[in-house]
Amino acid sequence: MKNKLFKLTIATAVFVCGAGLAISQNKQIAPVEAAARQENFDPYSYSGTYYNSLDTNGSDGVSGGFKTALGKYVLPKDWYDYSSGLKVQLQKADEDPTNSSNMIYFYTRDSVKKNAASTWNREHVWPQSLSNGHWGQDNGGCDMLHLRPTYNKTNSDRGNKLYADCNKQGAMIYSGVTYGYSNGGYFEPLDCVKGDVARIIMYTHVVYSEYYRDNNLKPTKTIKDYDTLLKWHMQDKPDELEGNRNNYCQTTDQKNRNPFVDHPEYAWRIYSDCASAGVIEQCKSVYPADGSGTQGKKLTGISISGEANKKEYYAGQSFDPTGLTINATYDDNSTGTIPPTNCTWTPERLTVGTTSVTCKYGNFTATYSGITVTERVVSGTEFSATFKANGSDTGDVYTSATAMAALEDNTLIESFDSFTKVFSGRLGFKFGSTSAEGNMTFTLKEEVRTKIVSIKVDTKTYTTGSGDPIASVLTIKFDGQVIENNGQTGSSFTKPLDEVSCTKVTISATGRVYLTGITIEIKGNDVPPTPGPGSSSSSSVPTSASSSNIDSSEPISSVPQQPSSEQSGNKAGCNGSIIAVSAVTSISALAGLVLVLSKKKKEK
Repeated sequence: MKNKLFKLTIATAVFVCGAGLAISQNKQIAPVEAAARQENFDPYSYSGTYYNSLDTNGSDGVSGGFKTALGKYVLPKDWYDYSSGLKVQLQKADEDPTNSSNMIYFYTRDSVKKNAASTWNREHVWPQSLSNGHWGQDNGGCDMLHLRPTYNKTNSDRGNKLYADCNKQGAMIYSGVTYGYSNGGYFEPLDCVKGDVARIIMYTHVVYSEYYRDNNLKPTKTIKDYDTLLKWHMQDKPDELEGNRNNYCQTTDQKNRNPFVDHPEYAWRIYSDCASAGVIEQCKSVYPADGSGTQGKKLTGISISGEANKKEYYAGQSFDPTGLTINATYDDNSTGTIPPTNCTWTPERLTVGTTSVTCKYGNFTATYSGITVTERVVSGTEFSATFKANGSDTGDVYTSATAMAALEDNTLIESFDSFTKVFSGRLGFKFGSTSAEGNMTFTLKEEVRTKIVSIKVDTKTYTTGSGDPIASVLTIKFDGQVIENNGQTGSSFTKPLDEVSCTKVTISATGRVYLTGITIEIKGNDVPPTPGPGSSSSSSVPTSASSSNIDSSEPISSVPQQPSSEQSGNKAGCNGSIIAVSAVTSISALAGLVLVLSKKKKEK
């Protein structure tokens, strides 16, 4: 098998439940071993005979004859029982191509030992609550080409949020690794999962809008718009795992396939009157009518050329690749370019003394040298507020007036605007409840609203009567935009910022947590970074290293040459950035491991 995988080894991830901690179904999670995180699979193309009898002469468009014919043609011949049969079948359909004892979980791409117990969920990619009442535990609600296996928590955390691009804001974390992003009511999966999502949505729409005779069962029930649907379909091309699922499903009682995996060009035929003209034309270019777009070239190496526009940084900032070109070489000796933003750049946060960064694309890496990182020295001003503790957890919900009266040493907050589930608490402002998120919004004083270079938040952990900690994740927004999604409650953390402006700050928390203080620092006179390698625009020559294949035994990641970011390859690879999440408490039995309770159970 020529499957090439980058494996972020996770020797054993064992989740230990403390007293009273349970999953959203009120069951205790059994230990699960995640052997590896599979970032990429080989590109896939179909050459079988399943579609030989399909009438492809119908008119294009979402109401056209071709869509009607296709929906009837690929309708499952039968469905498995949701409670038992489906769990067995999904383990086989989502089998790890490199390890037949394991299965691949959706969203995280974890390779986990097969098991039919209650440690994983059957994820409705198109949520039941957004199905016009059609998804139950039969037919469209238990179609193995619609459902995918996931961790219980990633299922419930995604809930029924619409799929959309969140600009990589609001990281959603499982076992210390980002598996997607959430901003408001939207959810963005990793780049290497986006195409899978788009093709499942298209399949489910084409089959079941016909089956249930419901023209209102539209993709926009579960994804923001048709442009996003087709862009994700192009950005993340069909891969070996999807092809294996199709092959397996055809051998089962369902006896059908997802046509958008086998014939990606069917997407623009059906949605030609829904998406914008530019996106449709782009889709035609990526997936030509003759099907040649399904054949992927093999990426054999990458290198970096050009000069980064920004080479001097302060500690805590992220590298900006603007000005660089990522050059790709393929197995047919052709070349192309990859958008620098498609790389995963490491380190994610720069530290003092860092002189180089690495672009990781699929299983290939290239290094850029010549940057300087120094400590930020600020002669600016700090503004702060301390949130009064009342010694009891029986306090009232705050109002704008009572909250202002509960501030101490306040040089930061001009007024409070709104509160949800924020109480006068024993150790400070108590956020949230067992069933609802707590949040508050406040307006900054005039002198604090510009040139903000950091925000520090102090919290303390809430514990139950028996002393067990309540897991909580804190989110901070500046004027509605997420600047931090941090699991480090129970202590304090500081977020470096790049001289941002903000009038209104929103702080929210899942679970329960005490907020005890906030400090915001504004820019004074920075001491400029000490000149170092690459700091002189007249003499600096950036250094770039050629790609190195992480798994040198076989090259991986296939990305066909494309002229734009929307056409830039089969698999851009998962954004595997590691987000550090501190333990909610220092209980020795849980050292370094946190089980974040699911607060909102998604329909299954």
